[in-house]
Amino acid sequence: MHTTGVKQKVPIPIDPVRKIYAIPTHSAAQYECHWFFYHHIRAIESDRKDENLAVVVVSDHRQINVNVSRYTLEKQLQRAAVCVVRFSGLICC
Repeated sequence: MHTTGVKQKVPIPIDPVRKIYAIPTHSAAQYECHWFFYHHIRAIESDRKDENLAVVVVSDHRQINVNVSRYTLEKQLQRAAVCVVRFSGLICC
């Protein structure tokens, strides 16, 4: 939060050197929270039947349905990208 200003559903830098970041779909306190790894997300699509649901396509081409909108997930992906950029500037050889 201190580096990015994000206070809720904060992306977690697991290993910034290897660029491993986890992204929550909901508050971590909620049972329905899924965690995705930033570099494994290939696409985020809206569910064909319900635009309030999303489908995440991961690196092995599996499609994972989540109970959150495409917009929310894209916002989370943007937050994680800010983390990646900010933390990569802090890492030295």
